[in-house]
Amino acid sequence: AAQDPRNGDFCYYTALCGAKEYSAFPLCCVSSGPRAVAAIPDMVWSASDDTVTVNILAASSIDWAVGDNPVKLAIRTNFPVRHGAEIVIDLASPTVFTLRLRVPDWATAFVVDTGEEQLDGAAGTMFELRRQWQPGNRLQVRISCRPELLSATAAYPGRVLLRYGPQLLTLSEADNPALAHLDAVHIDPAAVSQLRPVHGEKAPQVFEMPARFDDAAEQAGAAYAARFIPFAEARRHNMLLRTRSEANERAPTQWSRAFASHIHVPPGI
Repeated sequence: AAQDPRNGDFCYYTALCGAKEYSAFPLCCVSSGPRAVAAIPDMVWSASDDTVTVNILAASSIDWAVGDNPVKLAIRTNFPVRHGAEIVIDLASPTVFTLRLRVPDWATAFVVDTGEEQLDGAAGTMFELRRQWQPGNRLQVRISCRPELLSATAAYPGRVLLRYGPQLLTLSEADNPALAHLDAVHIDPAAVSQLRPVHGEKAPQVFEMPARFDDAAEQAGAAYAARFIPFAEARRHNMLLRTRSEANERAPTQWSRAFASHIHVPPGI
C-alpha cells in the first residue's frame, strides 16, 4: 500500500484519506521497503523435518526434502482476486509428511478438497493434513468471506473501515467521478452485505455498494452506487468512511488535504 506500482517509489506516511505522496528521496522507507519485500518469501512458507507450512496463499513454490526424498510444492493462485488456490505436490516417490495451512481469521469457510474428501478448517487456526502423499497429488483450497466494518480509532469518531477478506477497501477518486469530493457520501451498515465485485473474479478489483449522498450535497439523500478498490491500489482516496449523514462536517477542500498517518489498521492477512 505504501509503494507506487508505476516506479517503485515509497510513501513516508501512507495517507488513509487524501493523496498518497510517493517519493524517491532516500528516506528510511525507501531503503527499508525493498528489504521488506525481499523477506516476503520467508513469510509464505516454513518447513521442518517432516512438516511444511503455508502461512500465506501466494503464487509460489518451495523445494524441500523429507529425509532423502525431494519434495516440491507449488501454489497456483491469483489470490486475493479469487479466494482460493491449487496446491500441487511433486514427488519422486510416495512420501509421508504433514502439510499445514494457516486459516485466516476472516474466513467464514475454509475447505480443502483432496479429490477423495472435503475437509474443513476453522478460522484463526492451522489446518493440518498428514498422509502418505503420492506424486502428482493436488489440493483445491476454497475460502469464503463476507464484507465487514471495522471501527476506526477514537481520533476519527463515526468513521469506519471496510474490510473484505484480507483487504481493506477505499473510495477511489478515479472510480467515483460523480462525487464532488470523497466525503460526499455515507454508507448504511445494513448495506455492507450488498458489496459486490464489478468484474467478478478478474482484475482489476473494483467493488460496488449502495451509499447515500450527504445532506450537504446537491443530491442530498439520493442513492449512489459507491465504488471501492483495495487500499493498496489507491492513489487519491478515502478509506475513513461515515455511516451516517453529517452535513458540513468538513469542507471538500479541507478533506482533500487531510492526511491520516497515525492510525492502527488490523493486519489484512
